[in-house]
This record gives sequence, structure tokens and C-alpha cells, in this order.
Amino acid sequence: MLVGIVKDVIASQEDIDVAGEVEGHAGLLEAAIRTQADVVVLREPAGSATEVYRELLYGRPRLKILAITADGRRGFLHDLQPRVVALGEMSSTSLVDTIRSASRAAGAVR
Repeated sequence: MLVGIVKDVIASQEDIDVAGEVEGHAGLLEAAIRTQADVVVLREPAGSATEVYRELLYGRPRLKILAITADGRRGFLHDLQPRVVALGEMSSTSLVDTIRSASRAAGAVR
């Protein structure tokens, strides 16, 4: 039902084209690359969506993902953006702590 509503809304817009459709989340990256999509609209995956979004965004860094909740009431826009975090005054301890924290976030240090 949600898919039909989204399709109808998009189809009524003259300046938006549907480049393709994929059943489920498998094959999303390949379809996004093949169609050169700017935006992927999907139902937010059950459980952790991190892997689905990571694959799409790392595969197509300029892509935007519009994830709509299963009930259709909320949406979330996902994209990759550069980010700057002010760390304040640096000390040897804060330097090492920051490197460890950044490495953990990147999955390099456990």
C-alpha cells in the first residue's frame, strides 16, 4: 500500500522521473549505479538499516536516501556529508583518545 501511494505521488510530479524499481533491498546499489539515480526512496528496513544505507552511500557518495517508515508517517533523509568537530585544546591524552575514537568509529580499532 505504501509503495502504491509513493508511486502515485511521484508520478504526479512533472519534474521527477522514476528511474527504476527494485523489489526489496537486494540489488539497490546496482540499480542506483545503472540508473544514475540522485535519490533512492525506500521503506525503512526492519531492524538495523545501517548496512543497507552504508552500501548505498559508500557505493554512490552523492546519493540521497529517503527512508519512509513502514506506517508512512515519518521520513528520514540520509546522505554522506563532511563533518567538522571542534576538539578544543589538544593534549597528548586528547590526541590519543581522539585517534582511538575516530578509529573505532571507522571500524579499525577494537
